Amino acid sequence: MAGELVLLKRTEIAALNAADPRVEALMYNIKIAGGISENDLVPIKNPSGGALAFEFAPAGKKPEYLTELVGVPLTIQPRRTLWADKSIGSGDRPVCSSTDLVRGKVRLTDDKQLDVPESILKIAMPGNGEGKCANCHFNKWDTAIDAQGKPTKCKRCSESKIVYLLRLGDILPVKVTIPSGSIGAFNAAIKQFPTRADQCVVQFSLSKQKSGGGVDFAQFVTTYVRGLEPEAIESLKEYGELLSSVFENAQAEPPQERSRREDLGDGSGAPPDDAF
Repeated sequence: MAGELVLLKRTEIAALNAADPRVEALMYNIKIAGGISENDLVPIKNPSGGALAFEFAPAGKKPEYLTELVGVPLTIQPRRTLWADKSIGSGDRPVCSSTDLVRGKVRLTDDKQLDVPESILKIAMPGNGEGKCANCHFNKWDTAIDAQGKPTKCKRCSESKIVYLLRLGDILPVKVTIPSGSIGAFNAAIKQFPTRADQCVVQFSLSKQKSGGGVDFAQFVTTYVRGLEPEAIESLKEYGELLSSVFENAQAEPPQERSRREDLGDGSGAPPDDAF
């Protein structure tokens, strides 16, 4: 049919091209190194203050600023995360997180002692180090604080979506964190896709919006680009198995990265489900 999008072939994805010397090198090096971890993948940094460019900064290289990201979302995972800050502790790992948005698990130290201030446990998750997010104090509005420790109308516990995006010219995916203020727009977009969201090529770009409080922020725009041939879908499933342990242990961006983006709303006039 005229105007019909041509399906993407397996050979158009560099990570699946056996003739690309980088693929053989990657497989060999992963074997020698004893596996691959989340730290081996480059996180995409979201802008703050309404800026409209993503930051791609591989270790040891000069950052690139990209107005769009195009690739195949290998996996899309929800996360709910409670970070420590000056008011409840310190550290760059979450003190509590959820991978299903239903049940949260408090971080444990190696000796299985709860590594969270006792006052937080009593408020958030009384019991055996886990609890239902629906009952958590920090999953309620008006529990957040800003960078100066002042109360805000948002939720203290943040919600995000983690997308491991395999760009067509790369051999490893990049990690994209869709912040709370963009989740609604993302969900609305993928419901219109003619294929599964993890079996197509998508484009992420940014649109400047204003929060209910009049603050500029960058909202994700998600666009369907084209579908994949069946052979490409099957090959991507095999490729995804290589990274399955990374996907399972994925964490949302740490506090120092979260401070780079605008956390104040999705343009709807309602506060986002965010941590500050």
